[in-house]
Amino acid sequence: MAFVSPIPVRWSSHTSFSASKAIVLRHHVSHHSRRRASMEAQQSSPTSPSQPVQSQKLGPKASTAPKSQPPSRPPFAWLDNWYPMAWAEDVPHSKPIPVTIWNLHYVLFRNTVTGNYVVMDDVCPPRAAPLSEGRLYERSRPDGSMETILECGYHGWRFDCTGRCVDIPVVDLQKRIPAAADVGGLYATHVSIAGLIFVWLGDRAKADVSKIPVPKYLLDLGDRVTTFRNPYRVFPFNFGTLLENVADPAHVQWSHHGTGQGNRNTVPRNGNLEILEKDDASGFFRAGIRIGDSPSHRLSVTFEAPTSVAYRLNSPVGKAAPFSLLTYVVPIDYNRSALFAVNCNIDMPRIQKLVKRITPRWYEHTISNLILDGDSLLLQWQEAHTQNRIRDGYGSAWKKEYTLASGTWDSLVVEFRRWLDHNCHIIPHQKQISSEAPIVLQSREEINDRYAYHTKHCESCRPALQNLRTGRVAAFVGAGIGFVTFLCSALLFAALGFDPPGRLVGPYLRFGHTKHNSGVCTQIIINTSPQAVRVLYKLSRLFFSLFLHYLSRGSGR
Repeated sequence: MAFVSPIPVRWSSHTSFSASKAIVLRHHVSHHSRRRASMEAQQSSPTSPSQPVQSQKLGPKASTAPKSQPPSRPPFAWLDNWYPMAWAEDVPHSKPIPVTIWNLHYVLFRNTVTGNYVVMDDVCPPRAAPLSEGRLYERSRPDGSMETILECGYHGWRFDCTGRCVDIPVVDLQKRIPAAADVGGLYATHVSIAGLIFVWLGDRAKADVSKIPVPKYLLDLGDRVTTFRNPYRVFPFNFGTLLENVADPAHVQWSHHGTGQGNRNTVPRNGNLEILEKDDASGFFRAGIRIGDSPSHRLSVTFEAPTSVAYRLNSPVGKAAPFSLLTYVVPIDYNRSALFAVNCNIDMPRIQKLVKRITPRWYEHTISNLILDGDSLLLQWQEAHTQNRIRDGYGSAWKKEYTLASGTWDSLVVEFRRWLDHNCHIIPHQKQISSEAPIVLQSREEINDRYAYHTKHCESCRPALQNLRTGRVAAFVGAGIGFVTFLCSALLFAALGFDPPGRLVGPYLRFGHTKHNSGVCTQIIINTSPQAVRVLYKLSRLFFSLFLHYLSRGSGR
């Protein structure tokens, strides 16, 4: 996909921000800052005119999307929030990586000297080339200390971890480099629970790490909480569709039946979902699930705008340890989103901790992806249906197309959708969606393509796949050598009249037993090491079997 950035507008602002474990960086307005400034102006002004949304009339129920009216309460500040960006474990030690949020493009890398994480606009000033295609290296400062340098792969411009241009290769070192050569935007980052890197996309002065959407009770428990990272995965539908799905506990027993996370045969009919807390201005909703006449809620679900949905399972005394699932839905653009998830176990038994620790991360991702596969096709069709009615990129057609007849179980979905409708006119990636843009439906195999949507982004699964491919090539070569060894030894044994191999080889190469009454070679082989000969023969047979198995399986991914 090609991305086009607006013409740059630059001015200087050298305000600094300090927070625990946060990287505080200097900010200039970048190549796409004009667009960002427009978004922030919209968000700060309740009377800002909204953008009309174009619709596509493709079906009998097709309608024109109504123009969003300015809300009565202040609009939600989409960019003045913390967004998950990557797992620290998935950030290479010596390579920058691109990240897209709200269709804005950033480069993320590790400061190899301090270990902190740096986020800046993925735009190099001279030609708007992506800095994420550059390289990292360390160099000495005049005072002898080391610093990490990001070098653009297009013209070789070099930047330090504050975004300042420190070298232009074709310019004399004695000449002053203008401020306009600095990278546009630098953003505060913070490494939070389970090594999840968050970035603050808005005003640095408001970047308070206490506002990162991690439940306070988990932070207070400290070492009593054992966390496990679920796979990062990209989905080909918008963040509203995915957030609605994550905030809907009623779907789990059906979509994930048979995966260990859901069982449609055990759905209680005497349960209900109640909204316990509600704050429309900040986008905070907490619901509780009660089964029967139980005095307490068995499960609580909390939505905290713009990205977080947290589940908390309150286990009865003496049963399994309390459990929390933290999920974060990150908008990539108007038709793609990504999911981060963290399992949090409280007071987990030591033996379970040990089993979890020694289980390879790529194996856990294999299991987790099987669970996520249950939703993808369903959500794709859901979004295609609503976008077929009103082409807006976030799903306002729900009011006409959803039949909400599940009683209180739909309460949280309704609250989320109403909140989104109220703030949709300032969604950062909103744009005029062409009525000619086709709605493309992928097959189950395409939408669950593990490599495209997960493996290539994962620093555990991608190397595991490479090792598997390397191992298969090695096995193929070894099996070929084994086949040659098998053939040569069979011919040799048959010629020498060695009885056991003769009977074993017969069914394969149709050699019968050949009797030789004399021969120095025969006497040397049989009398010196008959066991070694048998072991060699059996090993060669084993390799030959592997060779045949490999050929029968093929070499697909």
